[in-house]
Amino acid sequence: MVAAMADEVRRAWRVAAILVFTVIPAGSASLTSGAATVPARDGLGFLCGTWAAVQGPRTIFEHWSPSRGGQRLGYTQTIVDGTVKTYETLRIDRRDGQLTLTASPSNQTTVSFALARQSEGEAVFINPDHDFPQQIAYRLRDGRLIAHIYRTAAPAAEPAASWQYDRVAPCH
Repeated sequence: MVAAMADEVRRAWRVAAILVFTVIPAGSASLTSGAATVPARDGLGFLCGTWAAVQGPRTIFEHWSPSRGGQRLGYTQTIVDGTVKTYETLRIDRRDGQLTLTASPSNQTTVSFALARQSEGEAVFINPDHDFPQQIAYRLRDGRLIAHIYRTAAPAAEPAASWQYDRVAPCH
């Protein structure tokens, strides 16, 4: 099990490298200049790193980069029997002064969610106009990243789905 998870982490890092190096625009600041990396001011540093949740035969990876140039990039992958079944690219940045999570799920339309609530180790994003989900919440509890998606943006809603991730690689 440990060897299989290590292989999955290596694959996840390869995908992360491809995503990161294909989304950095030409002409952006050199990575060695220090200009591309700024201290995180979004309060979401707790997301940073690679996380894994094992649910039966599937492993779900979620990876978040440090905030660079005012943008935090991420992705998720669901892997079953060594094959990627679903994936999603993620981005958190400021739009019109508002922190926004933009998700591009495999074979679906890109959608954005505005940060509605934030505290230490917690962030809740909502889009009441989206069909599903309307709310995405992240919480750091006892060193684990807990992610919930909700059918509605109502504060007292029950999660439609939840994931409990363990950190499998540090923030890079």
